Amino acid sequence: MESYGHCDPRGRAASGSPAACASDTAYGTLAIAAARAPDVMQRVASTILAALDQLPARDRSLLLDTFGAWLDSGGSASQAASTLFCHPNTVRHRRRRLEQRTGRSLAHPREIAELSLAFEIDRRLAAPAVIRTATDD
Repeated sequence: MESYGHCDPRGRAASGSPAACASDTAYGTLAIAAARAPDVMQRVASTILAALDQLPARDRSLLLDTFGAWLDSGGSASQAASTLFCHPNTVRHRRRRLEQRTGRSLAHPREIAELSLAFEIDRRLAAPAVIRTATDD
């Protein structure tokens, strides 16, 4: 698991205080929210990302990795594409697939916030997914 500054992957400082990590991590508030009530947060993420669970693990990961790169690049498909070593249209296509699967639009700030929270929960709190093979599909 990766660490951010003086924080553990669940957004807690060495002192155990999530508030101390807000300035240490780029994910600040979302990481803290995800760590505060793990059982509730996992249900939130499961609800928002449920349709992605029907995809092969590789496709699910690809969509979420693309979403993360898009968020990290401030919503720029070109910058996300550079990070992911693909064409900007590929990023746009994957964003549309994510929107279609989740029923949430990346043009609406509230829906981006929901997806962002679910994304952080999935990355930090979700139990490791069972890796599916091509024969499982």
